[in-house]
Amino acid sequence: MGKFGYGSWGLGYGYGGGKKTWSSTSGWENSHFGGYNRLIYDYPYIKFDYKAKIEIPQDLRTELGIWSAEKLIKMYLMKCKEKGLLNHLIRERITKKNFLGQEKHYDVLKLDSEAVLEAVMEEFKEFAPLFDHYRKEILSSSLQIEVPPPGNEGGQGEGEGEGEGEGKGQGEGEGEGNGEGQGEGEGEGKGKGKGKGKGKGEGDGEGEGEDGEAGKGEGKGKKSKKGGGWGPSGGNAPDFKELERVLSEMSEQKPFESFKGLGAECNPKFIPPEKNTKDYKFKTEEIRNAEMMLKQLDISFEPKSDEVKNLKLGKLDTSKLAEVPAGNISVYKQTLEDQDTKPFAVCVLADMSGSMQGPRLDTQLKVLNALYLALSEIIPEEDLHIYGHSGSSLTPKIYTFCNPYHPDYRKNIQNYYGVYNESNYDGIVIEQVHKKIREKTDRPVILVSLSDGQPCDSVEDMKKILERARRDEFVTVGIGIGTDYVKNLYTYSRVVHDSKIHEMPREVAGIINHVVKAEFK
Repeated sequence: MGKFGYGSWGLGYGYGGGKKTWSSTSGWENSHFGGYNRLIYDYPYIKFDYKAKIEIPQDLRTELGIWSAEKLIKMYLMKCKEKGLLNHLIRERITKKNFLGQEKHYDVLKLDSEAVLEAVMEEFKEFAPLFDHYRKEILSSSLQIEVPPPGNEGGQGEGEGEGEGEGKGQGEGEGEGNGEGQGEGEGEGKGKGKGKGKGKGEGDGEGEGEDGEAGKGEGKGKKSKKGGGWGPSGGNAPDFKELERVLSEMSEQKPFESFKGLGAECNPKFIPPEKNTKDYKFKTEEIRNAEMMLKQLDISFEPKSDEVKNLKLGKLDTSKLAEVPAGNISVYKQTLEDQDTKPFAVCVLADMSGSMQGPRLDTQLKVLNALYLALSEIIPEEDLHIYGHSGSSLTPKIYTFCNPYHPDYRKNIQNYYGVYNESNYDGIVIEQVHKKIREKTDRPVILVSLSDGQPCDSVEDMKKILERARRDEFVTVGIGIGTDYVKNLYTYSRVVHDSKIHEMPREVAGIINHVVKAEFK
């Protein structure tokens, strides 16, 4: 059994009666530094439309966690895309009923092609052990995105068509069309789209093409076209336009090499809150979580002092001066301060990227509300900072929910679900928030970062940013939602698994309590 690169032949099936088994000569797959998990973790962030849903087997979710499991499938799709293999995967249109009994329509990309998987592993041998290890799970996965039901297609677009219609004269016809797509077919139908028609023949009239093609031409016969709407084109076959859009927009987000070199390339912005007239009404569960946090924290900033007299060193006690001639030199005093907790500020950063959907986003809101209710009772208004962040590589956005400039949290948090979910550039955000906080206070700061995935920016640069913050009396705390990358970045960390997402408020309260006792008592 001879080895070559990443592949070796063993007993089983395949060429020559053997099956190629993929393994590295260095054995990194079984490394105690992380093996397969580390390869997934270190791979660059993959930009992916959050509306598309990756269906993965439950055992893969359990083994890797949702974030890593979905990233594995994205990595596989990226490799398929790089080698032009996506067109060899089967697409289909399915209909499901939701819990209300309503019919929902989905475009589906199935990953169950052994031939495509083998081709990917041959082309990308450094990833072959990973894909081979999770072969069964990859082949059992699919990509789904919801589409409008037949007859309700939408979206503006343009298309071109060539064919023979019924009409008189030569020239180009224009119409109005919805959507983008490709297809061929015969028949008549009214649609909106821009198209060119040409032909030969005689007669008066206007030719109407199917799926958004209208034009003037000559003659009559068969029509073909590119363009049109979401609906079936060329008979009843779906065009899978939304699915193709998701795949075409999928891309790797390369990490920044250095924050110093960003310059005009990156322009992070603080987004002030929109004006709201109504206050957010806190739920019973959020109030209960806040009360639980207050009991755990047990913080008191009230100083206790005691004056100790008759000392040989300290501040001169003038009431004892008359005793000096008699030889008494214990005429000094000291005031001893016994403060339960040193004053500190708190900053909370909430990840609002595209992966923070459903229960994660809802639970994070509960945590923010409970933290605000609890901390606003015990620390001054100017020392409480709560932000959400999302955005692109060019413009990371920092949404203000509470800070000294905009302290009305109850109104500001009404914008929580209005944030456009993009990517999480944690390093850039922490750097900007650090500067903003130091404009208002020189107190030590507990910085709490809530996130469900690895930052999109360079991890090495983020470590440098966190180190600078630590030297400036920032105590860094990372809460990883379904991922443990926070352990390698923050001074204190806690991982909350998706199966126990409801315990997140208690976990956050517990780690903040630990930090206060360790750092500020």
